[in-house]
Amino acid sequence: HFSNRGQWWTTGKLRALKRWGLTLVVGILQAIIAVVCNVTSKRLGEVKYDHVYDLLEYNTLTKSGSESSPSGAGGEDYSYYTADGYLDMNQDGIPDSEQSSSNNGEGTNLSDYWFNFGNSPFLAFLFYQTLFALCAAVFVYIEPVSGGSGIPEVKCFLNGIDLPRIVRFKTLLCKVVGVTFSVAAGLPVGKEGPMVHSGAVVAAGISQGRTKFWGVDTSFSKFSDFRNDREKRDFVACGAAAGVASAFGAPIGGVLFSLEEGASYWSTKLTWRAFFCAMITLGTLFGIRNQDSKWGQANVGKLFSFGEFTSIGDGSSNFSVWELLLFILIGCLGGLIGACFNAGNEHLTIWRMKNVNFSKKRRLIEVLVMSVLVTTVSFVMPLLWGRCTELPTDMQDWTNQEKELVGNLVPFNCIPGKEYNEVASLFFCEADVAIRQL
Repeated sequence: HFSNRGQWWTTGKLRALKRWGLTLVVGILQAIIAVVCNVTSKRLGEVKYDHVYDLLEYNTLTKSGSESSPSGAGGEDYSYYTADGYLDMNQDGIPDSEQSSSNNGEGTNLSDYWFNFGNSPFLAFLFYQTLFALCAAVFVYIEPVSGGSGIPEVKCFLNGIDLPRIVRFKTLLCKVVGVTFSVAAGLPVGKEGPMVHSGAVVAAGISQGRTKFWGVDTSFSKFSDFRNDREKRDFVACGAAAGVASAFGAPIGGVLFSLEEGASYWSTKLTWRAFFCAMITLGTLFGIRNQDSKWGQANVGKLFSFGEFTSIGDGSSNFSVWELLLFILIGCLGGLIGACFNAGNEHLTIWRMKNVNFSKKRRLIEVLVMSVLVTTVSFVMPLLWGRCTELPTDMQDWTNQEKELVGNLVPFNCIPGKEYNEVASLFFCEADVAIRQL
């Protein structure tokens, strides 16, 4: 502008400051969304697994107690019965039927739950899995665009294809709530793809400063240069990078994802903005997550993480040099399995497009059927394993991560506190916990 000639503070600098300021807001909001989604899904999973664990423990102890006769004939054990012959699994002198008012929250107290499904762990597991999956399906029913990972839609948007409702607030709400319930339902899905989509929607909404869902038009970004396709596309690229950073804790990976897999139009300035947005997201995540620990320590245990790969002891490491050949072989096998998966997924997707996707009701029924199938497989596999392994006792030289993983082992039809089921410890837990267990 002519009026800015010869001045240090110009309209262009003000515009750049607003652009970087909005990028800062995008990174913070995406981190908050990721934390809320992660915490909520974990809490729902804890509610589900706590009830199932209590039913499993109760049935295991009941089975063990039934093998001991209260009469004492033949030297049988009295420990699971009171003097009056009532079942007493906690060995506190109080019959299990009276535990609701006397155990003060210790031990297995089934009366804390509103319904115990006839003391059947499978029915309880099926109920929670199906309920959470149904909740997720309802939100996709409300906004079909929110279904799936969202990454293909974001890539289309970054390459100039204007898909309807792909960056609307309604889509963001249904996407975040839907993936939260999907993960809690134990379905073979993750939060990583939806986090990329949510970051893109947040960036698009913040840059434009308005949403048709609420009818709100904010004044802080009422700037003509931001309300155009180019600025909106650049902000979406920054939001996608922030989404990757919130999912994996990898800001550089987020920038590379937006650069290589997403946008076709890129610039050096956009690289720094995307990196800044991803770093703000990661910093906000660490700031929120490390409130209960020392500052300066990356508490990755509460984010999606494959675990800590540090030395086990002084002068020792987690692997030897010759094992690198095995890692290469595993990588080759992973590539072959991935190719087979992609080929099978292509045929399955074509079949679903012809027979399922055209009807909302059929998509809802499909979710319920898959939930029942996944629940049945997850429950039957530990039963078929049918072997209990003793818990390790000597853990003085173990790392904190290894001790934490021992605490996550599941005593599926095993003696609680003494044994665990190896297969159940992979199915009855969060996906990242299962990976670290392996």
